[in-house]
Amino acid sequence: MATVTYIRETRQHLIAMRAVMDYCMRKDKTWDAQSRQYLISGVNCDGRNSILEFEATKAAHGKMDGINFYQYVQSFSPAEPVTPAQAHKIALEFAARAWPGAEVLVTTHCDARHVHSHFIINSVRFETGRKLRQDPNTLKFLRQVSDEICQAHGLRVLPKYEGGGKKMSAREYRAARKGESWKFRLMYDIGQAMQRSANKEDFILLMKRKGYEVKWTAERKEITFTCPNGKKCRGSRLHHERYLKGSFEHEFRIRAERYGRYLAGSPDTNQRSGGGDPAADSLRRDRLRHSGAMAGRGSEDAPSRRGVSADAVPSDRQAGDPAGLSGWQTAQ
Repeated sequence: MATVTYIRETRQHLIAMRAVMDYCMRKDKTWDAQSRQYLISGVNCDGRNSILEFEATKAAHGKMDGINFYQYVQSFSPAEPVTPAQAHKIALEFAARAWPGAEVLVTTHCDARHVHSHFIINSVRFETGRKLRQDPNTLKFLRQVSDEICQAHGLRVLPKYEGGGKKMSAREYRAARKGESWKFRLMYDIGQAMQRSANKEDFILLMKRKGYEVKWTAERKEITFTCPNGKKCRGSRLHHERYLKGSFEHEFRIRAERYGRYLAGSPDTNQRSGGGDPAADSLRRDRLRHSGAMAGRGSEDAPSRRGVSADAVPSDRQAGDPAGLSGWQTAQ
């Protein structure tokens, strides 16, 4: 998954701008041993000569004071199978769409555990001389552009966190950017368990096999998850309404109704008549596979080669579906 972060630069004089750009172009950070090249480029400028070009643009339009540059970073999780060269290509596409008509230095750093790209944007447009302005909605727009490009490249994106549950803090966002957020691991495991659960009992069992304890009772307003690292989390703190207790119960009611309708009819008759419910059909196949796997186990808690495990579940990490939630909401 890729995230976009704004780096606030309080020192805005030209010397500070040169220092930041020099840092971003450091050879020990931009050298990619795999592709055997320095990942330094530019959009509307020559990356290696971008400092001179930025200053020439400012001088030509008489705008060398005030805000001189902006800096953003696009980072990939260490778990994302992206090479530095691919990350650099994505960064160039992102810069071209994010800041049209602006000079942008694009460098990709390969020396950290997570591959990330730096963007230094000239505040003065080279053609018009007009200054680039940022507002509170800029970062939201940039993250959307980044997600669209990553999805086009078959990469995952962070789940949207507006509406429903508690909003994501900046601290959590930075942790997710580095691939260190246990909440995003929890959301992903919930998504995989939901893909193979026909009811509440199936879901709790699969989560238990992944190392989670699930407290789901009629008396409690929310579901509480205890993670393998010992941290506890309620569904309302997972940034989306799909993790609320009512959403889970509603989903399983829909699955039970469709499963019951399917069993009430004859599969052979449905097949001959061309009828049937495709969603129920798929759910029944998953249910039968799950039941068959459970039948070969001496105890529900005992591990078995025939049992359903996290490793045995097919990957649901489709583009734009980081938590493995595709097909979760069968009611929609």
